[in-house]
Amino acid sequence: MKIPLKKRSDNSYHIEIFNEDFSHIAKDLKKLNLSDHYIVITDSNTHKLFAHDFQKAFKKEKLSIDVLGITAGEKSKKWKVVGKLLSELVRLNATRKSCIIALGGGVAGDLAGFLASVYMRGINYIQVPTSLLAMVDSSIGGKTGVDLPEGKNLAGSFWQPKKVYISLPVLETLPKRQLLCGLAEVVKYGCMWDRNFFKFLERSFKRMLKKQRRELEKDKRSSKKVVDISWLQREEYQKFLIEIIRRSIAIKRNVVKKDEKESGVRAMLNYGHTIGHAIEQLSHYRLNHGESISIGMNYEARLAHQLGYLSEKEVEKQEELFKLIGLPTEIPLKMDRVKMIEIMKRDKKSIQGKIGCAFIRKLGKPIPGFVDYVTAKKMMKVIR
Repeated sequence: MKIPLKKRSDNSYHIEIFNEDFSHIAKDLKKLNLSDHYIVITDSNTHKLFAHDFQKAFKKEKLSIDVLGITAGEKSKKWKVVGKLLSELVRLNATRKSCIIALGGGVAGDLAGFLASVYMRGINYIQVPTSLLAMVDSSIGGKTGVDLPEGKNLAGSFWQPKKVYISLPVLETLPKRQLLCGLAEVVKYGCMWDRNFFKFLERSFKRMLKKQRRELEKDKRSSKKVVDISWLQREEYQKFLIEIIRRSIAIKRNVVKKDEKESGVRAMLNYGHTIGHAIEQLSHYRLNHGESISIGMNYEARLAHQLGYLSEKEVEKQEELFKLIGLPTEIPLKMDRVKMIEIMKRDKKSIQGKIGCAFIRKLGKPIPGFVDYVTAKKMMKVIR
């Protein structure tokens, strides 16, 4: 007997970018009447900065809210933490009508989304990203993840949020290193999908560096070849920051729209991630996600050149932009290359012992098929 289960659900949702505080979110959710009980998952850093104001805004609108905290950093994406949080949801009497809110960066978003996808076989959740990386990438598209000892994000689900709220004022509190981390993913969109966006970033950061040199011309630092990224938090650069967020989201939206569950074109969003995730794991997460992906993109570009996909000039252009922004481009010398290969073989894109990478044929253009597979020997030649 056949069980007819043709999909009839609509997973569409809105991403809202606004220049207001959290009271806007509380008012909007009251209007939407999405839930009778909101449970916020937030990390220790975000909790100190925003949890009080977030709760205050919800209580003002007479919305029921609880907050569950996790330790900041990738170390929280573990089964032990997932189990503890699931028990906390039971303790808080969370039901199928409850709604989880991810308040924080990529780790809080990945964990909150995963919890929502498995608790009572699936409840609603909302993304409120507070880092640039989460705003332009991890909060959009419904990917959730938990790390295993063998690799990053090897467990997870596709579970779309009901809404994404991007509050621009929170970026004013972001440390310089976290801004850089997000910019790696911003550059990725230009490299893998939109050449005009890549050129826009190239021109913008070169102009910024020129202006910086003029301001520092009497200073020894005037010969500096790296942009001071903290400038992005200046009022005069707010339009630029909003523009790169908007354009990055638009690119990811178009990709996810075509391929929700990564069966085709969405694989391109993993450009730099096969090598990058291995670097991130072997550094014991001392290198953050953006730093690792920046290095990963540079080595995957070099590999694409070796395979005949990408010209040497294009490889150099990409690397120059990362260096201009101040992102790393080289694998740490002491990192064990053999262990890197072992981790890459366990990557979700890899099959039958071959390592899967998302390659580009020129800046802004993916290869036909989006992913290609290389032997460990070929990979070792590039990363050694």
